[in-house]
Amino acid sequence: MAKPAEHGIDVNASDFLIHTPSAIARTTFFYPLRVGKFSYEPGYRLERRSFDSYLIIHIDSGRLTLNLPEGSFVAEEGRFALVNCYAHHAYGTDVPTTAQWLHFDGVMARPYYDYIIRKLGNVFMLSSETYALERMRTITSLMTAENGYSEARMSKYITDLLTEFADEQPRSFKRKQEEVVEDTIAYVSSHLHEPLTVSELAKRVFLSEYHFIRLFKQETGITPHAYLVDSRIHAVQYLLVNTGMSIRQICQQCGFTSESSLCASFKKSTGMTPMKYRRLKQGE
Repeated sequence: MAKPAEHGIDVNASDFLIHTPSAIARTTFFYPLRVGKFSYEPGYRLERRSFDSYLIIHIDSGRLTLNLPEGSFVAEEGRFALVNCYAHHAYGTDVPTTAQWLHFDGVMARPYYDYIIRKLGNVFMLSSETYALERMRTITSLMTAENGYSEARMSKYITDLLTEFADEQPRSFKRKQEEVVEDTIAYVSSHLHEPLTVSELAKRVFLSEYHFIRLFKQETGITPHAYLVDSRIHAVQYLLVNTGMSIRQICQQCGFTSESSLCASFKKSTGMTPMKYRRLKQGE
């Protein structure tokens, strides 16, 4: 454990660890860079133009005021803050404050960051913080282990922590965007044999077709129509390889309007006809 040298931190009640990830970890996993627990004195302030990491802070007591590109926020006791330290950022406090924190990075760090702040914002409270705090303690424990640790397992614990954030349901929306999309995906999966249309899917969730398409693409990266086609093609691929069903039967099972429509969509997606795909995958 190291002691901080920053002004405005109670050295006797604060410590941190520094970790240097391997080249494999940098290109493959989530990895910790620094982890610690600080006791901040009133008047503490930190400002950085850039610091190559993402930061998770849990306020154990007191409060921190954060100034980020996304806006200014107050993180009070029991709340988490998520900060993109690659961008200009500052935070400080006017009251005695204790917090535990983790600087981390990884190939999927930015997508996770974007998803979580879009859903919860930069400062948020979990419905239950027990699991997240346990994961933060585990990460610290692994970094102090005498025999070292597996970088793959460390990545798992950081993933667990971020997943806990990503899975939290925001309290401020009656109809959450994620719920609309997740409900639609579940419905498509169980009604794939029906001739579903984007218009019908939009009506199910009480949205205009335009807003539904925009929302679905925002959450998934593809349009509802593209998702429908992909889902049907994946179902066709499974049935071609794992059953003896005819193209006509598969067409009916997967919601295509005609065999020619199925074949055209399948060839566009895979570059080959359904029968050629079946022979290839069955090793004939």
